[in-house]
Amino acid sequence: PWSYVAASRANGQLTVGAYLWDGSRGAFRATGLDVLTVRGELIASITSYAYPDMFPRFGLPQERDRDLPTR
Repeated sequence: PWSYVAASRANGQLTVGAYLWDGSRGAFRATGLDVLTVRGELIASITSYAYPDMFPRFGLPQERDRDLPTR
């Protein structure tokens, strides 16, 4: 399946929104959020949330068009 990733922030930490392609809708659908805890130049931990309804809280859409440019 096709996928798409968008970046945001949560409590100052990098947050990545993951999207999977939904052919029936012709768009990328939100699937989960990963909050990265970074120490120095390394990722110390990743906390994952499988709650697509949380995307708007982080300024991310729940659905992205196939032709929408990435950041």
